[in-house]
Amino acid sequence: MISMQAIFILSLAALIPPLALLYYVNRLDKGDKEPRGLLVKLFFLGVLSTIPAVIVELIAQVVLQVVPGGILYLALEYFLGVALVEEGFKYLFMKSTTWKNINFDYKFDGIVYAVFVSLGFAAAENLEYVLMGGIGVAMLRAVASIPGHCIFSIWMGYYYAQAKDAQVDGRTEMVKPLLRKALWVPVLIHGIFDFLLSLGMDFAVILWIIYVIALDIVSFSMIRRLSKEDEKLADQTVGGMPLDSFAAESSPWEPQYQNSQSPQTYTGTSAFNQMPQTPGQNSFGSDNSYGSGNSFGSGNSYGSGNSFGSDNSYGSGNSFGSGNSYGSDNSFGSDNLFGGSDNDKPFLQ
Repeated sequence: MISMQAIFILSLAALIPPLALLYYVNRLDKGDKEPRGLLVKLFFLGVLSTIPAVIVELIAQVVLQVVPGGILYLALEYFLGVALVEEGFKYLFMKSTTWKNINFDYKFDGIVYAVFVSLGFAAAENLEYVLMGGIGVAMLRAVASIPGHCIFSIWMGYYYAQAKDAQVDGRTEMVKPLLRKALWVPVLIHGIFDFLLSLGMDFAVILWIIYVIALDIVSFSMIRRLSKEDEKLADQTVGGMPLDSFAAESSPWEPQYQNSQSPQTYTGTSAFNQMPQTPGQNSFGSDNSYGSGNSFGSGNSYGSGNSFGSDNSYGSGNSFGSGNSYGSDNSFGSDNLFGGSDNDKPFLQ
């Protein structure tokens, strides 16, 4: 029987890798730091998501028994019965908690949210595998499976943030396609990871090693670049200044206008009053003009009896990163804990 001391050591070996990656990714968040309460909640939602994932994976195993064994069975099992189930529950728990959260205001936030949910899932899974398999399993999973979960979530969070940016910027036709990518790209790279490992052939193992190394290099290089290029959703700035610095009453993402019976004057902060004024042309930090023959600045009229309020955002919704996908990981179900072929590599999936 395993001693309490051994359980303690194995638990540390299982939990330190995901917690270290959480710390690393959170340090890369250069914008407004996310509330600790929200991050803790996301982590434990990831832990909780393992429960429905295991249940659905068991059901998928039963359903897939009608499929003849071989390559087709393995593909369906690992792409749909495992990758789709696990990434699907991670996605659902993340989106239900963060999509309308007021703290979701920077592009890198999407990656932070996805990583915390995914590594909560990975921590729970890793604890079970390590307690079952020992310190050797802990070492293998620390360099393969745990970084894999983190990387899948980087790509999920990348497209998730792009979708939020499109919503904020009014590009509504792009929101759903990007949200679909936030699910299917990590499912694809997860499925490839597990499928190659499940083949049990020498050439497949070599391909898997190359795949994992390339995945690590590309994904972690990308996340460092995205951290440096992070900006507010839909570029919510004017002249490098946050829009919420111009007025407290207006929305930081939506233009506000004021109407009255007589010509109005601009009532925002002095930042606009310092802008060059040219007769017959009005500028708002760009080549867009408003009114006819009107000029910005305090005491200047805008024409048509309208004035432009503060906290308006004009400009494009910029998205970050590229649409490449790499890698995948696996966890609880099918052929890992509940039976399977002799060729499986259960503790790495």
